[in-house]
Amino acid sequence: MADHWIENHKRDPWRRQAKASGYRARSAFKLKQIQERFKLIDKGDVILDVGCFPGGWTQVALELVGEEGDVVGVDLDPCQPIEGAALLVGDITDPHTQDRVLEYLNGRQLNSIISDISPNITGKWDMDQAIAMTLVTEVFDFALPFLCKGGHFVTKLFQGVGVEELINAVRPHF
Repeated sequence: MADHWIENHKRDPWRRQAKASGYRARSAFKLKQIQERFKLIDKGDVILDVGCFPGGWTQVALELVGEEGDVVGVDLDPCQPIEGAALLVGDITDPHTQDRVLEYLNGRQLNSIISDISPNITGKWDMDQAIAMTLVTEVFDFALPFLCKGGHFVTKLFQGVGVEELINAVRPHF
């Protein structure tokens, strides 16, 4: 099974395109597509990238905010440095990590929160989906107070029980 996955991974055209374009992950193209459709990130914005490892979304966010903007990324796994970004290692649900993010922001509000966060997948869909929903909820609860009026929250969700309820709960904020 693992050998099959590795072989498919090597042949994945999005992975090859990401590598050729200098992106660290194929997911960079997800954020680029979101940006093309919704225009969520502008020059000069302050962005929080949660679950940033290996840094593909951080790279795209930096391109979009330009030199006037700022991107801070947080992940449990350390990323290789990305010039222009502050990359913090820690658990975004941990108050110590949250304090470090707030210290970095130094009172500035966020224009967008982008999150490609994912739990360690167990293969048990119901459990993985529930943990992913909890993570997204915790990111939202932490970051919402620091999001400017008219700000954006972009995240990945696994379809399943509670997704519609979560969307309905956050909709009034946007």
